Amino acid sequence: MCRKTINLINSFKYVGSLYVFKDEPIETEIKIYSPSILNKRFDYEYLINQLVNINIYYSLTYDEVKRLKENDDFGSLSKLARSKFRDSSENDGEGGEILLYSFLEGDLKAPKILSKMPLKTNSNHYVFGADGVHFLKMKTKSTILFMERRKCIKISPKV
Repeated sequence: MCRKTINLINSFKYVGSLYVFKDEPIETEIKIYSPSILNKRFDYEYLINQLVNINIYYSLTYDEVKRLKENDDFGSLSKLARSKFRDSSENDGEGGEILLYSFLEGDLKAPKILSKMPLKTNSNHYVFGADGVHFLKMKTKSTILFMERRKCIKISPKV
């Protein structure tokens, strides 16, 4: 799991929680966070700097990261990860995917099994469907989450 996601989540201010479906068998908690604030404004520069580093772990496979680190090829880590994204002037939501990844790993401790970014063959094309697949281990069961920045599909394996 990427420890940088934990650092990012810790930089957010936890505002509180909403609980829904209280009368149902499974109560759901919605946690509310606020980005860090500097001089009465959201500190976007800090957020972007953190996401640039986290992007390496989101956009590349574990094997790619390991190989490039072993060869002390740190410049290629960042360059290769950034090359997976559309041009920022035409990008519609890929930054939200990194935030989703960060909250899944940093807050829920649900490690990435797969993300779509390493599968992209052309950075200018969107890949539709799940942005990532994560494994969420809970007290009573484990769940595989197919995440998309707009929705979540979960599968609870019988194992």
